[in-house]
Amino acid sequence: MATQHSGQFAAGARVTVRDDAAHHHVGRTGTVVSSRNTVGIIVYAVRLDRATETTGKSAPVEMFASELTASADIAVRDAVAATNLAPFLDRAWEDHEFADLLHAPVDALQGVSADDAALLRSALGIRTIHDLAANRFVVAAQSITKFADAGTRR
Repeated sequence: MATQHSGQFAAGARVTVRDDAAHHHVGRTGTVVSSRNTVGIIVYAVRLDRATETTGKSAPVEMFASELTASADIAVRDAVAATNLAPFLDRAWEDHEFADLLHAPVDALQGVSADDAALLRSALGIRTIHDLAANRFVVAAQSITKFADAGTRR
């Protein structure tokens, strides 16, 4: 059974990917290498049991607690509930459920104005928080950052 503490996965915990934004790793298993807390959001570095199909490399993949379950199928609801998104959301959106936030306009994010949202919609077709998260340019930028942070070389 995976080791958990305070609703978090400890290094060495065996996990299964329940969901991920690009759906490349769903159902894959791996081991938590490390974790970091960024403004209340815990990000885990997970070394998957086999190399990713997209890169052919086995560099750790960064995942959120909501994307993982313990290999013994233990829920991680405590870690998700502990996630404080208030610093990232306009006050009117702070108490909304995650599912509702997916469909929220991108200007529900703190620091994104209505004018910024209009520019994102015009330039990239981004209307909602989900659109922003799933945008191919955003996903590519996140992947590049993850590989660079992991020390992966081309």
